[in-house]
Amino acid sequence: MTQMLLEMNDDVRGEAKVVDPAQLLAAEPDFLSRGWDLVVATQMDGTTLASVAAKAWDAEVPLMILRSIGLLGYLRLQLRRHEVVEAKPDAKHWDLRLADKWPELDEFCRSFDMGGLDDRAHRHVPFVVILSQRMEAWRAAHGGRAPKSMAEKNDFKASVKAASRYFADELNFQEAVSNSYMAYADSAVGYEVAEMAAGARKNPPTNADASNFSFLVAALGDFIENEGNGKYGPLAGPLPDMTSDTEPYVKLQTIYKRKAERDMAALADHLSQRLAAAGKPAHTVPLEELAIFCKNIRNLQIVSTSSYAAEMAPGATVHHEAVMMGSLEPASPPAQTPVFWYLALRALNDAQLGGGEPTAEEVWRRLSEAKEALQSNGMDLSALTEAHAQEMLRFYGLEPHVTAAIMGGAASQEAVKIITKQYVVLNSTLIYNGVASTMSVLEV
Repeated sequence: MTQMLLEMNDDVRGEAKVVDPAQLLAAEPDFLSRGWDLVVATQMDGTTLASVAAKAWDAEVPLMILRSIGLLGYLRLQLRRHEVVEAKPDAKHWDLRLADKWPELDEFCRSFDMGGLDDRAHRHVPFVVILSQRMEAWRAAHGGRAPKSMAEKNDFKASVKAASRYFADELNFQEAVSNSYMAYADSAVGYEVAEMAAGARKNPPTNADASNFSFLVAALGDFIENEGNGKYGPLAGPLPDMTSDTEPYVKLQTIYKRKAERDMAALADHLSQRLAAAGKPAHTVPLEELAIFCKNIRNLQIVSTSSYAAEMAPGATVHHEAVMMGSLEPASPPAQTPVFWYLALRALNDAQLGGGEPTAEEVWRRLSEAKEALQSNGMDLSALTEAHAQEMLRFYGLEPHVTAAIMGGAASQEAVKIITKQYVVLNSTLIYNGVASTMSVLEV
């Protein structure tokens, strides 16, 4: 298999060890501490899996657990600290800062005499300028404040439309109406990013082995507190496409670009100080990495899952909330609710940890104990029956290709996310039910 994979790309190197994982860890206890980007454990029994998960957790190595039993699939990520810069959200956010303009942008927007423009020029004024001027007019008529209520926001949008001459023919005014919220929307970093930055600033990384991300977030906390007036991060810089003549659009691009460059330089200064305090040189973080960080500040994330050991420990409550949330969304029929299959897979795992080959009776005993404990907390698990335990044993040890193909596809996507640190990984368990054709994510 390894040889076939290597034939697909001459630049790739790889090797394979055909050995029992338990024997490998016994012979080489530090095997999982050798800087792996990701460890994937597939169809592994309970005892060996527990050992692999514990060693991966201690080594802070991402672990992906995969299992297929008949038409059921299980994917679990164990991530001690997964840092994401390029989350790439579906909805693009444009950081225009119209509610808090800096002097150069304000001067540019005021330089347009809308009343003195001919019709052609009027149709090619960037919507940024239109929104800025209409907001100034609104503030002048409303005691200097921006619209707050929905009625006021609708009135502001109507005032933007009313400022056009031939609205049906003026695409720039149509764009201004569509993006009217940008004139009053707060461009402060989100709560989660602000909390992350504030925490890193209060407890900055001092270990030279800390990730670049840790130092960047600490520097971001410094920037927000100083240059950001307590709430803004560095300006991203890019502008959306808009109806405009070339000259004003290029000028507008230049204004945003220069502001973004000044902000990035300020962040770089804070970063240098943080790195120096940890005994690291200023060039530790490449300029390209710093630039990518600045462009994605609004979407920074740290994903930390529970450990597999904490989830599977006897009497553990780490999964109770996830089970409760999952039970509130029953499938049709209710017996196919994904969280029931999660509990059945967990009972099978517990039975495997007990030693020997698991039986349907043993799996059901453990499953019924969990059911009773969860029902005592007010959960309705009446549709969870002995049939779920029997299904675990009916296909025990079998991995149909149809299930394996689907789980392999899902796993490959998550693997790419983990290795590249792009997009947002699932947190933390995916259950696939091929009988009902459903997938569900449980945060356990």
